[in-house]
Amino acid sequence: MPDIAVFDYVHGDAKNFVEQGLIRRLPDNWKSRWKNVEVAYNNTGIGPALEEIFGGTYILPKPIFSSNKPTDPLVTHVNMVARLDWLKAIGAEIKDTYTTSEIIELARKIKEKDPGGLGDKLLPINGTYAQLSSMFVGGNSAHAMRASQFYKGEDNKYHWGPGEENVLLGLRLYQQAYREGLINPEFFNLNTSDVLQQFYTSCQTGIIRYNCQAMDFVRYNTELRKNLGINTDEDLAHTAVILGEDGKFHAQEVTNFWTSIIFSPKIEEEKFERIMDLYDYVCSDEGQLIVRLGFEGKDYTVNPDGSYNVLIPEGKTLTDIYPSHHPLYQNMMILSDDFTMVSPLYPKKYRDRSWELYQIKARYGKDTIKRIDWNVYFHDSPSSRKVNFDYEMEYAQLILMEGDIKDNWEKWKAEKAPLINPVLEELNALIK
Repeated sequence: MPDIAVFDYVHGDAKNFVEQGLIRRLPDNWKSRWKNVEVAYNNTGIGPALEEIFGGTYILPKPIFSSNKPTDPLVTHVNMVARLDWLKAIGAEIKDTYTTSEIIELARKIKEKDPGGLGDKLLPINGTYAQLSSMFVGGNSAHAMRASQFYKGEDNKYHWGPGEENVLLGLRLYQQAYREGLINPEFFNLNTSDVLQQFYTSCQTGIIRYNCQAMDFVRYNTELRKNLGINTDEDLAHTAVILGEDGKFHAQEVTNFWTSIIFSPKIEEEKFERIMDLYDYVCSDEGQLIVRLGFEGKDYTVNPDGSYNVLIPEGKTLTDIYPSHHPLYQNMMILSDDFTMVSPLYPKKYRDRSWELYQIKARYGKDTIKRIDWNVYFHDSPSSRKVNFDYEMEYAQLILMEGDIKDNWEKWKAEKAPLINPVLEELNALIK
């Protein structure tokens, strides 16, 4: 292998790498020398967990958020995005949260009143099958999807989330919206580009479920204004948190890392230390400013109140000015999501809204955001490898079936049981 590589973490592969001596173990005292890397590493959560499993540090996960982590536990930045002008036109209450049934009611009114005068082209709700399954089913259950399907209940035993009643509730609503013609009838064949194009380019969509960070708000509103031909400073997109029918936000904690760094056991010591020194600098506050804003005095200036003036020409990015910026520096250790939370490249109102949406989720998910169970996360066996289902697709297939959704769901559960039960037995055997 090369001296250093980016590893898209797979636990079974990592175990083999460590056991066979294929990757380098970091020095036991590495944290005392590279303290900024240590902070980033600890913020991932998975780093310390792996260290305990392997008896040392072999892998450096790259944190999505570090010094600007918006919530603990971390949750997704995906929310409901809707045409604000349409919500006002149908007389809807503009809120920070909507339950899944309230979203359906909004879509009904959009369909009925057709505020854009689009006729048959109108799409009250749009999305890929994954986005829509996450909206309706995931909105009602923290354990509906693959990453969180197994969880330990209050009875101290492991359970299978997709087989529980709150998933059936989400499926009923999902099917109801589809059968009422509120969802794009072609949703099963859409990709994300199609969904975004139909939202802010052809401007025929009322509601989607998509990213809600500051950069996304800029894109939504800029594209809607341009393609609708509206010259206004007012926003045309409204963002809100999706709640379950119980009025709570349901989710599993998001793993705070994306890919990882591994070293060859044959890397020269001097080269290893030089690379780690660079990582440590990039993880510092000063390093992050350079990576995200460029050089002070040339690419930005600092005002007496601590705010920033960005000097990068409009329409240009740091990568345009410094070609090595992407992909070498942009996500060298800490991902760009972290600085996005505070970046002066985006309007303050959008940075504030992104932060606010996270806090709303934390408030409404106080008891329903579930921590990662590392025993489940790292569990690897022949049985567990057989339950790698695409639940988003299977939920979409269920709601498209003829007949009663409960009957179809019960049959589906029975078909899955021979594969699910062995994994539950394995997990329950781990409980001490």
